[in-house]
Amino acid sequence: MQLLRVFLIRHGQSMYQSLKIVSGKNELGLSGLGIVQSKRAGTLLQNLKFDQVYTSDYKRCIESYTHIENQLKQKPRVITYTPLLREVNQGEETLKSYQDVSLQSQPKQSSDLNNEIQERVETFLHQLIRDQIYKKSYKFFPYRHQLGSQIDTNNFYNPSVQQFSSYSKESGMIKVLVLSHAGFIAQTLRYLHHRQNSHLSNSEQPCIYAKNGAIFLLDFYVSDLESWDCKISLTNWKRGINTPFDLIN
Repeated sequence: MQLLRVFLIRHGQSMYQSLKIVSGKNELGLSGLGIVQSKRAGTLLQNLKFDQVYTSDYKRCIESYTHIENQLKQKPRVITYTPLLREVNQGEETLKSYQDVSLQSQPKQSSDLNNEIQERVETFLHQLIRDQIYKKSYKFFPYRHQLGSQIDTNNFYNPSVQQFSSYSKESGMIKVLVLSHAGFIAQTLRYLHHRQNSHLSNSEQPCIYAKNGAIFLLDFYVSDLESWDCKISLTNWKRGINTPFDLIN
């Protein structure tokens, strides 16, 4: 059985977020706070060596990773920018203010959009496990044309913060860093929760919101491509940011 450890991170605050506007695929880059949040995440992870990085090809994730990488003592050699990790399509809510969106009585997201994000989550996880465990080359998912052929790359720091320790270096553990968005992260964790609890008839879906710079630790225990389990921990969200991994239940 192979252990695949994934550090799933939400990008730092974007300029649109600071203006309280739903950005979708529109980009102005990170706000000043977003830069600080990204640097903080990098500081927490600075002693870890990552085998590969996957990031959304949206500018706010690319900028966040740049600030994270600058803090890492060992720079990852393989970085994949992929539309698989893009944010949920906000549809008619795009470029509306948070206030306008909150006043709507019913969400506008269609079943087609829900199916699209669900398929992207499943495809990415399958691709991730296949790439890392079986060392296959990365490929975009089959319906890439639906996202467009062009990849758009334009589009409270505490210096005493405790850093995560890089343990199990010789254990054969594979470490991967993944940067994405709140909607994609929430859907990923819901999917993993459902997969782990599908045998329970009354299992409730968790309500999850990833704050900017939040780090989710996903431990995949992989027997083969179709047989795997995943344990989820929250590192700097809800718990204190100084909480070391071995104290997180």
